[in-house]
Amino acid sequence: MEPDQSDFKNFVGKDLREFLFADRALGGANFSRANLSRVDLSDFTLNGAKFRRANLRWAKMKNAALSGADFSGADLREVNFSSANLESARLFGADLRGANLYSANLRYAFLQGADLTGANILGWHTHEATFFETVEPDGKIYAYPYGYGK
Repeated sequence: MEPDQSDFKNFVGKDLREFLFADRALGGANFSRANLSRVDLSDFTLNGAKFRRANLRWAKMKNAALSGADFSGADLREVNFSSANLESARLFGADLRGANLYSANLRYAFLQGADLTGANILGWHTHEATFFETVEPDGKIYAYPYGYGK
């Protein structure tokens, strides 16, 4: 009996710290709750991959194809996303403190509740359909598309 091919892309809850992947095409893989700290995924194809509540602190994802990836609740502190394609990515509640988003494509991305404190956003690409979250002085939280009210 041959192994189920879907198992080759299921990394839920795995400890993959500093792991070296042989296959650079991992689109649709599930890394939810996995520990991927310090992993180098630069130039990988990870479109549609799931990284929900995963630890990617200090990971390298330079030039990675991450369109439609789900990073909801993930620890993305100090991750290098420079020139990565994060179009339509879901980053709800992600911790992006100190992340490098230089020249990254975040068009149509969802960043509600994401913490971008200290992140390098120089030259990042957003769109009027990129959603950010604003906390108003009265304490109410509102989600607005980029450029709302301008």
